[in-house]
Amino acid sequence: PAAVAAEPAPGVFAFPLLTAAFCTRLWEELLHYESQAAALALPLQYRHDGNLGNLQDCGFGPLLDALTRQLRPLVAQFMPQHTYVECYHAFVTRNWVGREADFVVHRDKSEMTFNVCLQRTDDCQGSTVSFFGTVDDPDDVPSDQHLVYQHRHEIGLALFHTGQSWHRTDSIVRGQRGSLIVWARCSE
Repeated sequence: PAAVAAEPAPGVFAFPLLTAAFCTRLWEELLHYESQAAALALPLQYRHDGNLGNLQDCGFGPLLDALTRQLRPLVAQFMPQHTYVECYHAFVTRNWVGREADFVVHRDKSEMTFNVCLQRTDDCQGSTVSFFGTVDDPDDVPSDQHLVYQHRHEIGLALFHTGQSWHRTDSIVRGQRGSLIVWARCSE
């Protein structure tokens, strides 16, 4: 992936990570797990926004290990100050028209975030991710006038950025989109 990574905004990197076929299989497995968890007494946690959370506790730990191995060289190339990377937490986001959601500019509770689109309908409009520059006071939340990049999701395409990057998922206008969000630590 490192050879084809782009930096569309300072500290934001985009690159192809997964094939469309793998994304489809993973998305179907996530939905299957969700549909069977209660009947089989499997662990299943939902986040505050109704999306699947804590995938590392639901049997998807090996996926995080594999992603860690794939992402280390990329991080080493583009963020060499981070000599250690470990994917430790993952969740799913699902966006559709009519979903009650409050999309706000925020920072993540991770040192590094990876976001890969797993599912997107052909008619999907909106549900982009906007990245913002900093304002004079680093604790002030930037506004739309500080927008530096707006990412349109494509299946298999991943983004990575530090958890301190200000960003927001934008409202969806049409269709559906689902992504796997992975948080990583950069210190042992």
